[in-house]
Amino acid sequence: SDYLREYQIGAILVTRSSYPGFILSFFLNNFSGRADLEKIEVMGENVLYREFADVYLMVKSIGNTIFFSLAPTRDFTEKLIASVLETQLK
Repeated sequence: SDYLREYQIGAILVTRSSYPGFILSFFLNNFSGRADLEKIEVMGENVLYREFADVYLMVKSIGNTIFFSLAPTRDFTEKLIASVLETQLK
């Protein structure tokens, strides 16, 4: 975690599901409670969020694609997911 903070390393991971978007959204919303993900708002969109020991995670599904942003600070993680939202929701 010190390495991530020192060099400000973050990641955006993308995966596409074979399920239609509405089913994927339903599963993700049901799974979020079990994974202790809470809903927050980023750029007017609901995003799932969780803080681990030294890493922050945000998850957003758009259609049948799921975007994960991971970084050492909440602010950095939010900037990463905001960059996804800017490009995907135009």
